[in-house]
Amino acid sequence: MKVLIISLNYEPLNSIGANRVNAFAKQLEQNNIDYRVISAFAGYHASKDFKPNTRVTYISQFDFQRFKRINFNKYKEQSSFNYKNTTKSKKGILDRFIFQLKVFYLSMLYPDPYIGWAVNCMIQKKKLLEDFKPDIIYSSSHPYSAHLVGYFFQKGSRAKWYAELRDPWVKSHSTGKRKSSFTKLLDKYFSRLLFRRATSLVTVSEVWKHEMENFYKMPTILTRNGFVMNNSNRISIGNSYQAFFERSKRKKIIYTGSIFPENQNLEGFLNSFLKNDYLQKNFDFIYVGPGGFIINKFLEKLSYKGDNVFILDKVSFEIALKFLEKADFLLLFNWRPENPGDKGVIPGKFYEYLGANKPILLWNDNINNELSDICFYINNMHEKDKILVVNDHDKINSDINHFEFDPEISKIYEFSREFQFKNLIASFNS
Repeated sequence: MKVLIISLNYEPLNSIGANRVNAFAKQLEQNNIDYRVISAFAGYHASKDFKPNTRVTYISQFDFQRFKRINFNKYKEQSSFNYKNTTKSKKGILDRFIFQLKVFYLSMLYPDPYIGWAVNCMIQKKKLLEDFKPDIIYSSSHPYSAHLVGYFFQKGSRAKWYAELRDPWVKSHSTGKRKSSFTKLLDKYFSRLLFRRATSLVTVSEVWKHEMENFYKMPTILTRNGFVMNNSNRISIGNSYQAFFERSKRKKIIYTGSIFPENQNLEGFLNSFLKNDYLQKNFDFIYVGPGGFIINKFLEKLSYKGDNVFILDKVSFEIALKFLEKADFLLLFNWRPENPGDKGVIPGKFYEYLGANKPILLWNDNINNELSDICFYINNMHEKDKILVVNDHDKINSDINHFEFDPEISKIYEFSREFQFKNLIASFNS
């Protein structure tokens, strides 16, 4: 069997999407399946140990946001430790105009701003497939442009085409709000037309699997993002970060990654955390990621003057995983649904937290969805719990004091990437 993977996100990038596709390729290799990858140059990246792989072909892309062509992969050391406690500076009239202008011209690119990369891939189809005739073509989005490449490469061949949607194309919880009514209508028609040629779709949640089967009338395989079993991350976090974690003897609640305040109750958590004497005395809250200005906005609103909320700059994926090891609780916000499909939102960091094998604090707010169902299912598999589900904010002191963590990880093997991809690969032969 030969598998061709088409994904703009791949190593040396360290995004959730890239790491999922990286893991899939490694699983193919472990199963002695020949594969090739078509991806995009990352430009400057933070993966110090990255080594080029002859199985991977990188195609140049034009970054419309920065208006520059990216045609190289080059390691660039990240800036040293940086703790931020200031709000994001306000934009002037010219800055706001330029931003709105950028939003307008980006919206004109369909299906997304990466269409130029997809066109470059299609132009080079003959060269890319000259020595490799795939039995399986596997396109992965986001961006959805990858599926145009999958469609074009499958056309005229006998290869099966599997289209992976880590987020729904239609009624997307992440991009749907920013689209016009015309674009939403176009998404419905165009994606249906495109996927008629697909053998199967692949997605990451049970809710989305059923929605896609109903909408596209297409077989859909559930392959969760999963966590890495026995993840041996030997990278050091560095002396400055180590000193930072040692400066306070309080326990630590850590959140890593982006924040979406419209759908995640960040303000509710901060309000409870800052007004709870027990939590203030015994815990630090540490945020690591690009959304520090959002937290600062809420801190100003709540007139916070304390010393146990820390905002750290975005770090590499490997360093972020090391941060998880320092936590007493890993904070996770459930997604407040705006439409039925939102009940399938399971943040990728949920699986990273499972892999870190540290207690997870799910700020749930009585939301009933696939994520909360999985959390209760995992807890019921153990004599003790892995996840503290917080619904009643007034009971959080008691909940934390009575929480007992079960470090056994083998019982949740079904949520590992290894298990998930084994099932996916098995489906290729069915």
